[in-house]
Amino acid sequence: MESLVAGYSDNFDALPEILVARWMSCSTGRFWMIPRKYTKAMSNVLWEAPVASTGFVIGPVFQEHPGRTVLVSFDFENDRDRLTKAEVTFFKLVQFHITYEAALRIEMFEAYDKIIELFDSEELQDLTEALGRKKIPYPSRVRHFRLCFDGGPCFDMFGESIEVRYSDGFSTQL
Repeated sequence: MESLVAGYSDNFDALPEILVARWMSCSTGRFWMIPRKYTKAMSNVLWEAPVASTGFVIGPVFQEHPGRTVLVSFDFENDRDRLTKAEVTFFKLVQFHITYEAALRIEMFEAYDKIIELFDSEELQDLTEALGRKKIPYPSRVRHFRLCFDGGPCFDMFGESIEVRYSDGFSTQL
């Protein structure tokens, strides 16, 4: 974080309201700067990765499954030096998007190596309003989950629930 915003730690409340985001064009290799308004949505940490994402042996791997389900998995060495697979499954999604390294916004780093639930994000409010105008069924409670790994990608998932499973048999519903 300090390399991104000089003089600030990972205390998002201390960040200035207007940040200047640096972006790089992949096609031209040129940098440009865009002023961005930073707002911190209320959030809660639901899960933390068992190891830093820099230590993943394989992954993260993204897979779409039938039934509006998405799986994000990665392999890591556990504390007994055994290869363990972690699978994070998002259920009953109505929307998702993935942001890669060059386009990561500063507020996305709040979810670095963890899953957070954002309670009042603008995206969630807009989506809830749009779904309220539709006459098609959708989950009774749409939640905004964010998961971000080293260098991206950052996953923003809008759905009903999450399950985290490990190859050693442990699982938890969030």
